[in-house]
Amino acid sequence: MSRSRNFSFSEHKEHRQKILFVFLCLVLIYIFYVLLSTYLFQAVYVRSSAMEPEISSGDALVFSPAAKKALLNGNETEDDLKKKRGSIVLIEPLYEEEYPWYVDFANSIVSFLTLQRIDLTVYWDKIGTTASIRRVLAFPGEEVYMKDFILYVKPVGSEFFLTEFELSDIDYNPLIEPRPENWGDSLPWSGNLDAMVLGEDQYFVLCDNRTSGTDSRFTGPVTRERIKGGALFRYWPLGKFSGV
Repeated sequence: MSRSRNFSFSEHKEHRQKILFVFLCLVLIYIFYVLLSTYLFQAVYVRSSAMEPEISSGDALVFSPAAKKALLNGNETEDDLKKKRGSIVLIEPLYEEEYPWYVDFANSIVSFLTLQRIDLTVYWDKIGTTASIRRVLAFPGEEVYMKDFILYVKPVGSEFFLTEFELSDIDYNPLIEPRPENWGDSLPWSGNLDAMVLGEDQYFVLCDNRTSGTDSRFTGPVTRERIKGGALFRYWPLGKFSGV
């Protein structure tokens, strides 16, 4: 007779208690994760190449609404803007898809168990329905234009345009791949954009991969409300753990 059939009552009870303890621990960890991701932090698994070369598909980052508040407080000085310009933010989708409660619940469980690697509500054939990660490169009231994929910004009160790099203390390197021959300036991803002045609640955001992905060149500036959080750090893969 196998040992499993020879368990005493006390052994059976202890075994059930261990299983119950593990189950309760998982439930508590899940509840803590939901509360944390709802109010304090949000982990995002990157599924596109729009922010290459710094952030690649397969990376995972943590964002925080508190970091957004510090980043976009509306009272920035010129020195503040140099420190903040080029920061990475999480932007909510253009269109919110509504799902039955049980789909949302199942998705939260799957995302939790897979460390955000699997999302049951992501449909890539529906443009504008997924959150995006971009850099904030121009702030309300500034004037911008783009030439050869480089953004030129005229800060409020200034008479001159400067490149995005001259106005930022953050080090980043856009990926600019060659365009096909005879690709006109009027076509998408041409790398050129006419001058425009941002409104009082508008921010100009761009991909790092300037020849891939959609950003303010195509969907226009984003409002402060649509920016859900500022990036804190990259936690996956472990070998690339770093602040961003």
